[in-house]
Amino acid sequence: KIVKQDLVDFKVKQPTININPWFLTGFVDGEGCFLISIYRDNRNSTGWRVQLWFKIGLHIKDQDVLKEIRNYLGVGCLSVRDSEVFEFYAFSIEDLSVIINHFDKYPLLTQKGVDFELFKLAFTFQLLFNSMCWHGYSEWGR
Repeated sequence: KIVKQDLVDFKVKQPTININPWFLTGFVDGEGCFLISIYRDNRNSTGWRVQLWFKIGLHIKDQDVLKEIRNYLGVGCLSVRDSEVFEFYAFSIEDLSVIINHFDKYPLLTQKGVDFELFKLAFTFQLLFNSMCWHGYSEWGR
């Protein structure tokens, strides 16, 4: 009979992860997500807001992988969701530019590659729209 006092509490040290660009691409093919959110926003002149997100979510025990991905890319944020999910995410234009450049150089191989191309198109439109608004063409989105 094994009792709780006989069990040893230990944690296995995760090996140091050396991120290779192709590893990142393959990992995102399986675990990544390109999101385009469209929602009402009365503060915006068009009444709508488009928010682009890149996310990877893993069980919290695998957070070291996401920390290394963040270190490799040099952009993005990390957070805990629902106490068991650890997320890497990026949404700023600067951060998304780095991520898009990575996947342009190291393309995704699955259906997620098509998702990425649509995401990149939305990103390009967002840049164009922001530029037009900056130069006084705020009525363009109506």
